[in-house]
Amino acid sequence: MRQPTPLPRELRPLDTPYLHLLDRVTIDPVFVMGLHRSGTTVLSLCMLATACFNTTTMYNMLYRRCLLHLHLHPQEGAARRKELADYFESRNLVTRTYDGIGVGPDAPEEYGEALGNKGRQPLLNARNLPGFMELARKIQYVDGQERLLLLKNPWNARHFLYLAEAFPTARFVFIHRSPLEIIDSQIRMFASLLQERNEYELLLVDWYGELFEQPWKVKLGQWIYGENSPYLYWKIVRHVTRTCEYMRVHRQALGARAMDITYQDLCAQPLETMRRVTTFLDLQPAREPDYAQFIAPRTRPLLPHVARNRTKIERATARYVEEFGLSSRKP
Repeated sequence: MRQPTPLPRELRPLDTPYLHLLDRVTIDPVFVMGLHRSGTTVLSLCMLATACFNTTTMYNMLYRRCLLHLHLHPQEGAARRKELADYFESRNLVTRTYDGIGVGPDAPEEYGEALGNKGRQPLLNARNLPGFMELARKIQYVDGQERLLLLKNPWNARHFLYLAEAFPTARFVFIHRSPLEIIDSQIRMFASLLQERNEYELLLVDWYGELFEQPWKVKLGQWIYGENSPYLYWKIVRHVTRTCEYMRVHRQALGARAMDITYQDLCAQPLETMRRVTTFLDLQPAREPDYAQFIAPRTRPLLPHVARNRTKIERATARYVEEFGLSSRKP
């Protein structure tokens, strides 16, 4: 029986001799902003399909300490890329499992896991900004400075004012979705990560693998963070409602640096919606991709405890829903 490939990773700072190559590298970031399960991944895939962007991928996240070294030593870089592909194959990993998004060395990945927050929310802040800027410049150096840098980390949805300050030339594309649907989908996603070990998450999150080495902690986590857990429900509701209010109150502070779309419009009119995005960013893709290939909305009944509290959730997020023109889900 074939043994699974070990976790691929390179922790040695092999790029140190080459950091001078980044001295003149600038970044022009575009942040996709929205809550987890609001459509940020689908929007990012549509934007990347235009071939106008670089982004953080699984490959450059795992080998971020040696990206320049691997770029300057192509054979070694190819070996590392194969190492990562072999890992996915040995574990029969085709998608991330919880959302059906495909995986691979060059699949886009959220930058949050490179911030080193050790179990806390992976927020970009003054402490980790220098290291992140170095990674961003590496990506631009390796993948080409003629493209914009597309960045996504839903944990930063309640901190975009800091991003606007840290990146004065950054632009922002917000995607909004019914808070009721976001809450329902987040509960399902986070609960699924403890139902069984997710081999994809093992690559990115150190504490996740350590957790599954202690079965009693897994059992406790499944009880506390299960799909029917009142604790998980209220934790997610609080996070979502606070983030929606933050976006409602502070979004206009970004002025012409930001635009808004809805998940509903992206699903119903992908071409027209993406034309709005590319126009806002002054982009002219060489060809218009088939954006619809990335869109597969699912309709399913709300979880019982979400359905029971529907009126409370809608009342708490009513001003956000009205501000961004969201449609209420039919009962």
